[in-house]
Amino acid sequence: MTERVILPSPALSVRNCLGEWIPSNVLLGLAGALPSSAELIALTLAGTAWVTIPGELETRLGLDVKEGMRQRFPHVFIAGLANDYLGYFLTPASYRRPSYVACGSLYGERGGEIVRDAALAALRRLAPLKGAR
Repeated sequence: MTERVILPSPALSVRNCLGEWIPSNVLLGLAGALPSSAELIALTLAGTAWVTIPGELETRLGLDVKEGMRQRFPHVFIAGLANDYLGYFLTPASYRRPSYVACGSLYGERGGEIVRDAALAALRRLAPLKGAR
């Protein structure tokens, strides 16, 4: 199962790279250099599910995916750095905290949640909840 996700316009947050003294609206646009969408792939075999992520998904977002699929699959694995590398995908709180990782998060504070939600959608399409119509 594939899921195409539309991402926010890519930009480098100068504040996330250099520190809190830089205003949060100082951005270096990267729309011409990076894609505005990505493809996630979900598959299942013998009750175990995998979903690919085109970058590095923050642990909290990965746990959201696993916990959200617990009733459908006994085991869920997240394969990061698959099919593309679009940087780090973070929670909004982590994105707003200047750091090496936040500097490498190029799709804004909602990018991680958008990728997480697309992973959940792809996995849901693989196995509807038992008893649901």
